Amino acid sequence: MLMWLVGAALYAGQYVTARISLPRAAGYERAWDWRLFFFALIRLPLLTLSLAVMLWPECRLLRG
Repeated sequence: MLMWLVGAALYAGQYVTARISLPRAAGYERAWDWRLFFFALIRLPLLTLSLAVMLWPECRLLRG
């Protein structure tokens, strides 16, 4: 789980820096907090769902 958290944080950092450095980005599009909000709104739920999908079989195996 810690690896997922670190991976999600690195992905968020990469996502934000890639989006604010676009040549056509202007105004609010260059704000890191705005981009981080959109990451949390769109990408983070998908990452959380993928974590649940990966952990579900493991939990079933450990319960026996």
